[in-house]
Amino acid sequence: MYSKLTKFLCFSDRVTSPLSHILLILFSLGFSANCIGQEAHNYARVELKSGIVIEGKVVKIEYQKQVDLLINQTDTMEVPWDDIASLNFIDKEIKKRAEQLVKPRKPNVPFSNSGNYFQFDFGIPLGRDYWGDPVAGGAVSMGYGKTFNYQHNLGVTLGYEGYLWPDITVLPVGLEYFGRLKEQDRSWFYFFGTGYGFPHVSGYDWNDNSKLTGGMFFNPGFGITNKRHATRSWYLKFGYKYQSFKSEYDGYVWEFQSQRPARIKENIFYHRVDIRLGYRFD
Repeated sequence: MYSKLTKFLCFSDRVTSPLSHILLILFSLGFSANCIGQEAHNYARVELKSGIVIEGKVVKIEYQKQVDLLINQTDTMEVPWDDIASLNFIDKEIKKRAEQLVKPRKPNVPFSNSGNYFQFDFGIPLGRDYWGDPVAGGAVSMGYGKTFNYQHNLGVTLGYEGYLWPDITVLPVGLEYFGRLKEQDRSWFYFFGTGYGFPHVSGYDWNDNSKLTGGMFFNPGFGITNKRHATRSWYLKFGYKYQSFKSEYDGYVWEFQSQRPARIKENIFYHRVDIRLGYRFD
């Protein structure tokens, strides 16, 4: 009641009765503190005697002199006290407007309990080369599979990856299973992939006598996913990948402090950390 009364006494010049003058005297000490306390936190609508209406944040109130309003977040308008017909605080109205302007957060959508899906991801795997030096490569992958309730998913995968030193690009073809922990909202999942990597471009192809054959790969890991669209979700994977190859080429071996021609066979293997971002469509 005190707050409402002081607001009225502070901001209306229509109070002309003797009782009003008495109230002004009684509340002269209290209304100033009340007005100042509201300066830093309130928005107001000021109606001028000319009929113009101004809205803004109250910066300063000088009783019987002027009211300063912050307009458009940058400009301050000084409104003479004698020009004011009424002043009303509109904090609740401003809050309601702001809520209407802010785009509501899109709700999460339940994951599909059954049906087919297609996924695509890309990443920059990190690892070590054949000699143990750290390297980074590129990788893309796609898959097509089937969902068995929201938890179990099994699909066929195909990708294209690059390995450095010895430089090899690979077409991995395999199967991947992943299990989701929650039916809706952001959820952790785990996965395991395995298959065969076919070499495409190889640093071993320097002559007709060299030969490189593919090998098995293993790719376990975990990730996080979320779905806010009826047919699309995103996921982020963190995994470990092991890929093996076999090479065969003509070379030389040392024997009794001399070299002799020989057919050399090597087992090549890579260890790397996969970090991939992808989308799934179902």
